[in-house]
Amino acid sequence: LAGSFGAVWGAQHSLVERVGTIVLTSVNSGMIALVKALSSFVEERAILRRERRYYGPAPYLLSRVLADAPLDVFFAGLYGAIIHRTCNMLGDH
Repeated sequence: LAGSFGAVWGAQHSLVERVGTIVLTSVNSGMIALVKALSSFVEERAILRRERRYYGPAPYLLSRVLADAPLDVFFAGLYGAIIHRTCNMLGDH
């Protein structure tokens, strides 16, 4: 996000449009992650109850976050690269 502000060369409206794009894409990415986490938790709640004697909710959540992080980072980066290119976030040099 910070790199997008360094490349702003246009007028004030250009900056406002870029900030709006960054905010909307951030909200979109956050909502996608939230829906994915909630839907998987509902599906895996029975497994967590059954295996509760082996580990608690905190280790399960930590392992789940660590296991999903590489894929989440990849898709967020891909989405950011597409938005960066299609919305001309570098400005007109």
